Amino acid sequence: MNKIALITGSSDGVGKEVAKRLAIQGVHVVLHGRNRVKTEQVKDEISVDATGLVDMLIADLSSLHKVRELARHIMDTCSGLDILINNAGIGIADGTRQESEDGYELRFAVNYLSHFLLTRAPAKTSCFSYGDMILFWV
Repeated sequence: MNKIALITGSSDGVGKEVAKRLAIQGVHVVLHGRNRVKTEQVKDEISVDATGLVDMLIADLSSLHKVRELARHIMDTCSGLDILINNAGIGIADGTRQESEDGYELRFAVNYLSHFLLTRAPAKTSCFSYGDMILFWV
């Protein structure tokens, strides 16, 4: 198939299941998670049945600095990104306002700003163009 897909928040839940299905179909899957051990376990699990490559990247999307580093890494190493699935997100824990290290409301930083930056940064390079890429927000 020769397609490359980055799935944020793919260390569990919907992202993990999507990554499994794409890997079985021969897509080169790039997993994303913030917990290295958990993401490595998912990589090992998915690799068993994968007919495509499975890689992983670690980044905490609550930090815009880390999101920019992730986007820069993708731009520096990609040979073309065909699918970007913005799946990572956090819900409301106890109803109290939490802030990211950048001073943004935490859920806004993770669930919106990080996806915006990840979508926009590679699109400004030769990694992909909006006409060639499939975007998903989950």
